[in-house]
Amino acid sequence: MPRLKNQFADALATLASMVKLPLGVKLCPILIEQRDCPAYQYVTVIDDIDDGLSWYHDIWNFVERGEYPAEASKKDQLALRRLAAQYNIYGGKLYRRSHCGMHKLCVSGAEASRIMEEIHEGKLPAGVILRCDEICDEIETSGCPVMN
Repeated sequence: MPRLKNQFADALATLASMVKLPLGVKLCPILIEQRDCPAYQYVTVIDDIDDGLSWYHDIWNFVERGEYPAEASKKDQLALRRLAAQYNIYGGKLYRRSHCGMHKLCVSGAEASRIMEEIHEGKLPAGVILRCDEICDEIETSGCPVMN
């Protein structure tokens, strides 16, 4: 096989050179399969709770109203407070602040699946990311205050 077409073997060799294992350790072989469909179609959700609410429902309620879920323990409340500090609501949508200041839109599982399908079908470009100043300009023109 030509060297240029052997990229996968090169990547595995690089990974193997980074791992330090003691002598005498037996390793199980890994199975690598080539698929004909996009990877998102093979994702299996382990704990899919279908209670009719989005995954960010508790965060939204805390950011908007300061309310905890009814069944939340003190430990859960502390975790929610820390998590919610990274989120803002602008124009009726929940955004997560990243370390660079960019606001990322939170979407439901069904909406995320639709977006991934559109990207893989070529309807949406995968690399389209608005710069932070463009997002801030958009938020300011919609009448929402921008938080730093």
